[in-house]
Amino acid sequence: MSGIITANPGGDSIRSVAVDLHSKRIAVTSDDKAVKVIDLKDTKGIVLLEGHSRGVRRAAWHPSGILLATCGCDGKIIIWDVLGTEPKLEKILEGIIPTVINTEAPEYCHDCSVSWHPSGQ
Repeated sequence: MSGIITANPGGDSIRSVAVDLHSKRIAVTSDDKAVKVIDLKDTKGIVLLEGHSRGVRRAAWHPSGILLATCGCDGKIIIWDVLGTEPKLEKILEGIIPTVINTEAPEYCHDCSVSWHPSGQ
């Protein structure tokens, strides 16, 4: 399983791994622009979420397991509906987190994690 999580084309560094509330799926973010959502019962069931234009720093599952929020170096927070077989981009939030081009810049050290309130709000 670790090979599936860590096998990123080009050797991109993994930034975070988020486990859904029911421990059925994980979301893996990296310096790659796509987020990997991996079904833990069928590890060949990898879905790529493509919507960021730079590396993705963090991911957080909604308590329902239906939504996933991702934060990227492109300054975007993207909310994904991952309930069905084809994920759907629900909403893009901009202007909340900084865009980071240089990962050596001080802005890159800022924590840009997104989190959901336990109520789902």
